Amino acid sequence: MSEVTEVPSRVDAVTVHRAGAQVTRVAELEGAPARIRIGPLPLDLDDGSVRVSVRGEDAPAAVDLRVILDVPEPDGEHPPARPEDVADAEQRVAELRDRRQQIRVERSRVEGIGVVARPSPEPGEEPPPSPAEARLALLELRDERLTALDADDDRVAGALREAERRLAELRDRERRASSARRVEPHELRKAVVISLRGGGAAARLELTYRVDAARWAPSYVLRLERGLTRGTLEVRAVVAQRTGEDWDGVALALSTATLHGWAERPELASIRIGRRQPPPARRGWRPPPADTEALFADYDRAA
Repeated sequence: MSEVTEVPSRVDAVTVHRAGAQVTRVAELEGAPARIRIGPLPLDLDDGSVRVSVRGEDAPAAVDLRVILDVPEPDGEHPPARPEDVADAEQRVAELRDRRQQIRVERSRVEGIGVVARPSPEPGEEPPPSPAEARLALLELRDERLTALDADDDRVAGALREAERRLAELRDRERRASSARRVEPHELRKAVVISLRGGGAAARLELTYRVDAARWAPSYVLRLERGLTRGTLEVRAVVAQRTGEDWDGVALALSTATLHGWAERPELASIRIGRRQPPPARRGWRPPPADTEALFADYDRAA
């Protein structure tokens, strides 16, 4: 068994249908490797739809193709931020901001605590007693509580700055990362192993396959002039995909055709010269199915 050479590839063009997409991936070949491997590819890739072609003046010929399961290695150098990490960081920042707001409200209430002024005496009577020890104790309690709240606010402010820095870092990693979904250590993908024969010069390999986790839908925008006599109708397309691949900078095309469908071969009636033949049977009606298996035959065949 010859050694398998890992060849990097990229998505070059995608044709999105109403349900599913046709993906074209290209790879540049140097030399004449006997067996190459292209991956990782989406797990929902249709194995029967994989096609390969090699272009070039002295290009090798593809003589065998196999679709295998693959467990790719996660990118440890520049990993994108995981959605759960971003959500946890956002929740942490929100909790710390709420805590600081609570501290400020409580501090304003404590600051409002003051010593009640000594009431004025009644005419001709002595002033009521005013215990100095109680007043000093109240002021001391207020100062202690304000000091504790200030210390708590400083601690929460430091934690908030760290949480905001962590959140900004995760969002920056999320922004700089590609649109390809992060590959988890336990997640399976697919790969294609291609056997080549002949050739020796540089060649371009094109790999096409179908995926189901993609679709598009039309969107219409009507802009009317002030007099409502004329307008402009714009047709847009909303494309959604969860294949795990990066479609940024890819030539995108849209199709209204059905990617998956069932078609039967037509029956050609024979033509005999000099002999009368019965008219062809109408195909608009057929007898009811004889049993349950025949009733769901078309459904099972499409599935």
